[in-house]
Amino acid sequence: MLHTIDCDSGIYDIHFLGGEENDYFAAVSSTGVVSFYYVNEKVFASHPYAKEDDVHEIKIHPLFKAQVFSQTTIITFFQFIPAQAPHLGSLISATTDDGGIYLMKYCLNNFTVDLLNNGEPINKHQLRYANTPDNAWCCAVSASDPLTIYSGGDGGYLIQDIVSFGHSKPYSYSMEKKRSHTHMFHDAGVTAILPLTPSSLTDEELLLTGSYDEHVRLYSTKDKKVLADLSLDGGVYRLKSLGQVNWFRPQSTTYAILACCMHAGTKIIHVKGSKIGRWSIEVVGSLNVPGNDPNNYCYAAAARLSGPLGITTKYEEKRLCVSGTWIDKKLVVWEFKHEFKRPEDQVIEGSHSTGIHVTPQEVSTGLQVPMGSGKPVSN
Repeated sequence: MLHTIDCDSGIYDIHFLGGEENDYFAAVSSTGVVSFYYVNEKVFASHPYAKEDDVHEIKIHPLFKAQVFSQTTIITFFQFIPAQAPHLGSLISATTDDGGIYLMKYCLNNFTVDLLNNGEPINKHQLRYANTPDNAWCCAVSASDPLTIYSGGDGGYLIQDIVSFGHSKPYSYSMEKKRSHTHMFHDAGVTAILPLTPSSLTDEELLLTGSYDEHVRLYSTKDKKVLADLSLDGGVYRLKSLGQVNWFRPQSTTYAILACCMHAGTKIIHVKGSKIGRWSIEVVGSLNVPGNDPNNYCYAAAARLSGPLGITTKYEEKRLCVSGTWIDKKLVVWEFKHEFKRPEDQVIEGSHSTGIHVTPQEVSTGLQVPMGSGKPVSN
């Protein structure tokens, strides 16, 4: 643990911006507030050739906060619109505890966050057998044209909204042209959605989802079926991508994912797929953040984005992460060592896919990454 600051209310979600602004992140709260922060890192060394292992200091600094919704509204999830869609401008998609899915624009220069669509949601989750609002827990955006927004609610529905934006005006779109589809494949509320980018195995965008039922699932919206399933022993509230590797001997893909499992801690999982269409999910590491306190909950965590791997057989780096705690209302910054490795003997034999794994490391407070927890499950 490197630095902690107090917040005015409980933290529900955290995301780094990425790109040139990868030291900036935003957090949303239980009182309708969107807050922006930046992480400042200083290296102290006794010589001009500072190394990564030299003494360094990392601190969180508040930038600004905006009261977007009423103080009684919980912003349950948000996401920055991916940078692959520059004509959309600087946008955020978000969900609230009254079932709404919203779009908003933000500006770091002017310190502003404003709702689009005259403050109205683009869609609302409803209870199955009553015409009353349902909790919306999460959303995810696919940077396609037209834009696809996925959202999950308490009733177990996954809603797919397709929105057409105009190219002449950055923030203009037509609600009349919006199309919606509903998918039902969970036993409880849908609390996390992560679109996985197409790989060498398929040009289809697959969804990784989490639920109250403690399961993480790989889902095909095209075929409307679950491809792989694994229990993580806790409600899966957040799923964040840590990277993707495609191998060609044999042809396979591995996605590395950071998962927040409420009372079961934070886990690192791998989603693996092969050319013959077999997919599996396994746990490769666990992080007890913020410690082993059963009375505290970790609903949110994010890792600072890193650059592309390129053509390599091994890549290793320290990953900077921020996690938020619900009961004691704190933000915690920490780091772990992440290693992407392709064992040459496995590639020559053609018997395995990738060798991504998380290396065990003690951080300054004794935070440990135990290996070998969980086992693969394939469909």
